[in-house]
Amino acid sequence: YQFFDYGLDLYAPQSALDAEGRRTVIAWLRMPAAVEAAEGTWRGMMSLPRVVEVAGGHIYFRIHPNVRAAYRLPVSPEQASARTGYHLAIELHEGESLDLGGYHIARTGGRIVADRSAVCPHNGKCRLTSETPEVREGDRLDIFVDANMVETYVNDGEYVLSHAVFGLEDRIDVHAAATPELHALG
Repeated sequence: YQFFDYGLDLYAPQSALDAEGRRTVIAWLRMPAAVEAAEGTWRGMMSLPRVVEVAGGHIYFRIHPNVRAAYRLPVSPEQASARTGYHLAIELHEGESLDLGGYHIARTGGRIVADRSAVCPHNGKCRLTSETPEVREGDRLDIFVDANMVETYVNDGEYVLSHAVFGLEDRIDVHAAATPELHALG
């Protein structure tokens, strides 16, 4: 078996076939604390839609092609971090890491490890660190970030980590040899 999502924040996944006949899944992303907004208080959101495929006995959860296509406006790290949402693509090798406004992602022991300790209420109701099993298919990460969510797709869906976050700072710090590609909705 394998987890649906290694962030362990997803709840009640639902699936349907999209217009192209792809099995598509979306789930509720639970939040350990409420968010106050102009529209009122809310506590949770839907994940990004993902396409489910099986290859070689492994289940892949790939970002839906329509979502990927929507992030087409190239931006700099400064422009991306100041936006409400962006897509960051990078190759992350062993010992390298990213700090996305307080949300940390690292490649350690062949796994992708996420730490949201700085951007999640410490009330004991959420897991602050998560990790994938050992990554076998490469080093590519596609990370989708908005004000209250970070979804990390490892090697086009080999594994996914989804997390609710609170109070991300407007900065992107890359501690990796590769330069990230950044895109906003456009």
